[in-house]
Amino acid sequence: MEDNYRMTDFKIGTGACVPPVLEQVVIYFIEKECSEDTALNFFNRMRSQDWKNLKGAIIKNWKQHAWRWILNLSIKK
Repeated sequence: MEDNYRMTDFKIGTGACVPPVLEQVVIYFIEKECSEDTALNFFNRMRSQDWKNLKGAIIKNWKQHAWRWILNLSIKK
């Protein structure tokens, strides 16, 4: 019997699937008690950078970058 899934399917929603689906980003930000607008700002910024870090490499875990984004926002308040 053959399984109908791929190993990469297990990465969906973990942060390792880059780029993520917008809905995953919104859910993550809401779980961290941030607004949907904050999630959209993060998503749009990262998309405009092609999901690359400052050195030009594709990020490996978008949730790490999202967490830093949230921390930076809380520091600015």
